Amino acid sequence: MGGKGDAEQAAKYVRETPEIQEMAWGGHIDSVNAAVSTNQVCDDDCRDDFNAFIDDPEVKIQTGGRGFEWTADGQLIQFNPSDMPALRQEYGPGRGLEVVEKVISENGVYSGDADDDLIGDDPGD
Repeated sequence: MGGKGDAEQAAKYVRETPEIQEMAWGGHIDSVNAAVSTNQVCDDDCRDDFNAFIDDPEVKIQTGGRGFEWTADGQLIQFNPSDMPALRQEYGPGRGLEVVEKVISENGVYSGDADDDLIGDDPGD
């Protein structure tokens, strides 16, 4: 069972606390284009906290999921238990996090800027 100290709870707290965002990044979170957990989301409370951090009505992380990404071309890919069989078929076999890595490596992450479709593709980013 999840509880105090789980990463999803911390992420939700950061999302809901503008002072922390200002201190950490000098601004605030407008949107989240990708969020990946190295562990599966452990229970419904953590699932709800992770979804609150993401705050995107199109993204629905399930208990047991690992996150999501908006790809560089704007496609939503979710890393939920129900999605993993199809992702393994398309991207090749592997453990959950290995498949997530393959998907993100092949697709990039949408930056929200049509002129810069892959965050981190320029060393000056």
